Amino acid sequence: MIFEEPAASHSNGRRNTAIAVVCALVLTGTVLGGYLYLQKRHQEAEIQKQLSANPPAIPAPIPVVQVTQDEARIKGSTAVINGTVQNISKETFSHVQVEFELTRRSDGKVENRLIPLAQSDLSPGQTSSYSVTLSKEYKSLKVLRVLAADGKAELPFHAVPGAKRPLEGPPATKKVILKRNTRAKGEEFINTPDNPSRIP
Repeated sequence: MIFEEPAASHSNGRRNTAIAVVCALVLTGTVLGGYLYLQKRHQEAEIQKQLSANPPAIPAPIPVVQVTQDEARIKGSTAVINGTVQNISKETFSHVQVEFELTRRSDGKVENRLIPLAQSDLSPGQTSSYSVTLSKEYKSLKVLRVLAADGKAELPFHAVPGAKRPLEGPPATKKVILKRNTRAKGEEFINTPDNPSRIP
């Protein structure tokens, strides 16, 4: 027993040292793991902050119809705007309508108006026309949306200028023909601008 005690003491010392090393490694790993976790959370928060400040641009949908709008033609107290809608996709659309935004001349308020096409169903490549007649209470209009399926589907569109307003000539002048009465021999016209009466 006397000779075995130093060996047991040495064994206990090594066990304690190993336990201390393991505890130190666990503590270091815990601290390092917590630091890495907090660093990752901070990076994610910074990314979200940047995305909120500068949201990514949403790509524009690919147009499936092309809309033309002619310049207005004045007819008396009204303006007539014609145009066309062409299906430039490979799909067929039914009950196509064009929604316009009209601006009033008096107060600048806007209102919307749906205009049907001459032929409401459009197969791929097909074109149909529309016509809008406005009174003088409106000063402008623009294409707002193109709808299909009785307004249940909105079609991405591409707008292009239409036909120019035809040149208008000068207003027609009225030709007035003056017919002069011829005098018979021996006749006199009394008190006329050409032959005023003379007062003595």
